[in-house]
Amino acid sequence: MGARTSRHSIAWLEDFLRAIGDIPEIVEGYRFTGETDYLRHLVVPGVEVYAAIYKKLISRLDFAARSLAWKS
Repeated sequence: MGARTSRHSIAWLEDFLRAIGDIPEIVEGYRFTGETDYLRHLVVPGVEVYAAIYKKLISRLDFAARSLAWKS
């Protein structure tokens, strides 16, 4: 799941790390430059779990989802 944010402060990064820290399905995370600022690697059994995680993240953080790659 790729994400874009307009905030690039240390405080936002700390909020981001806190927000994803208790979601065990997020197994990796990367910070980028360009169109996508953050990429999270999730391992989920189906789109329903992904949707629940997405809702949890947008309730905690100000970001826009930019991309999703799915492997079944």
